[in-house]
Amino acid sequence: MSPPPQQSYASIAKPQQNGSVHRTKILLLGTRRSGKTSLLQVLFKDLAPKQTFYLEPTMRVTKHTFDTIIPLEIWDCPGNITVDTLGAPLSDFSTIIFVIDIRDLYQQPVAKLVEFIVAAFQVHPNIDFQVFVHKAEKLQEDDKYENFRQIHERVSDRLADEWPEYEQVPLNFHLTSVYDHTLQDAFSRVLHKLIDSLPYLEGLLNVFCS
Repeated sequence: MSPPPQQSYASIAKPQQNGSVHRTKILLLGTRRSGKTSLLQVLFKDLAPKQTFYLEPTMRVTKHTFDTIIPLEIWDCPGNITVDTLGAPLSDFSTIIFVIDIRDLYQQPVAKLVEFIVAAFQVHPNIDFQVFVHKAEKLQEDDKYENFRQIHERVSDRLADEWPEYEQVPLNFHLTSVYDHTLQDAFSRVLHKLIDSLPYLEGLLNVFCS
């Protein structure tokens, strides 16, 4: 049986130049070469996954505007960005997506993620954190899930070290790859959480289907 077709955001997400549109802001973070820009290009520009190898590293904050089911403004940030150099308060953002290369088990990405969690929690306790453990295709199945578990565990431990209350911050971890449906699935969940009326719409669909 052939795999189900992947959802293409490029067909429904068109860049818009109209600055008067209210846009939900998403902050896209991660260390250098974690795959931030490539996942955006695959999701919204229909870039072939094999072509992502040739993308240049992001050197400055790049703002992308797209119209999906809701208007979005996604800030693609370089790997060396900090809370102080971002140029905008974290309270401006509804969601933070942090991308970690699944092979990177060292402290730098975990420390950077925790830095932003702590800073955001102080100004916007309801901000939505999504962690994409990316490039999952690089590892065999057993190693993939073991690295995923270790990354999740290290983030939780580091947060608990900062302050026990931070351990309760809701984080959503996703295994993702540009080579299969996992990236589209993870981003769909991000969008679902951003839609305030989603429970109402689900209720209507349940009534319609009953």
